[in-house]
Amino acid sequence: MLRKVLGVLAFVSMFGFAVSISFAFYYFVLMLRNLKPEHKITANFLAPIAFFLPHLWNQSGNMARIKFLISILLCLLFLCAIALAFALAPRS
Repeated sequence: MLRKVLGVLAFVSMFGFAVSISFAFYYFVLMLRNLKPEHKITANFLAPIAFFLPHLWNQSGNMARIKFLISILLCLLFLCAIALAFALAPRS
């Protein structure tokens, strides 16, 4: 019984991961399209932390940035669920 429940959890988590990574990719591209023109050089230098700087983006870029960060957090949540399902699976 436990093996079936964990198998379903792993399958649902893998599907959720695929969906959330697709949304993250879409919102990342949308975010990059909405960079303010005066901050294009600044964004290149601050690329690793640019997701946390709201003044680099216009209004729709900020909305895409927030949705991107939420999608990435969902990806991490689904990866943790997959790891938990495989860690708790009984060994035969």
